[in-house]
Amino acid sequence: TVLLKKPKRAPTLRDCLRHTSGMPFGSVLDTPTIDAVLLRDAVRVYAITPLTYEPGTKHVYSNAGINTAGRVIEVASGMSYEEFMA
Repeated sequence: TVLLKKPKRAPTLRDCLRHTSGMPFGSVLDTPTIDAVLLRDAVRVYAITPLTYEPGTKHVYSNAGINTAGRVIEVASGMSYEEFMA
């Protein structure tokens, strides 16, 4: 199922970390592996991918949500996720 209307509220960073964002597991860029794609590019695709449910209403594992949280770290720190974690 896909949510093809504007959600009641936007997904939050907390939703991304709790797997309650409504984002799908991944996107077409993640196939066969996300390792070949920069987080910057992956998150751009997630931003235009319909949500699968209203944010905060379900718990469904989502690589897209975790990757989005990683991108927030990159933007906030000015470093790549890998550099920040090291």
